[in-house]
Amino acid sequence: MDEHAPAPSDADEDRPRWSVGGEDWPRRATETIVGLVDTVRSRTTEPAIMVARGVVYGIVIAVLAAAAAILVVTVLVRVTDAYLPIGSGVGSATWAAHLVWGIVFSAVGLFAWSRRGSTPD
Repeated sequence: MDEHAPAPSDADEDRPRWSVGGEDWPRRATETIVGLVDTVRSRTTEPAIMVARGVVYGIVIAVLAAAAAILVVTVLVRVTDAYLPIGSGVGSATWAAHLVWGIVFSAVGLFAWSRRGSTPD
């Protein structure tokens, strides 16, 4: 007999042993509840957290990519404006730099448009 277990009393003898599932039923009940909560969390919360992280990281990457694209186009236009042999100096031929890069981006866009796949009807 366990040294730490209380001695059986007359009240314990009157109670059927099968009614409470034995002496370790609180431990088993706790393990069952904890297992159930862990299962529900792993099937609901963890996928939701992964989706939320993907959305947040996607937004951050999109914002950073947009900022980088704006900076690159700005630098390209400024450098082109500085080195075009039109006008009397920097800033006098900005329209020509815009025209050059507009033609380049339009050509890239037309090429991409011509390579697109057909959509099923």
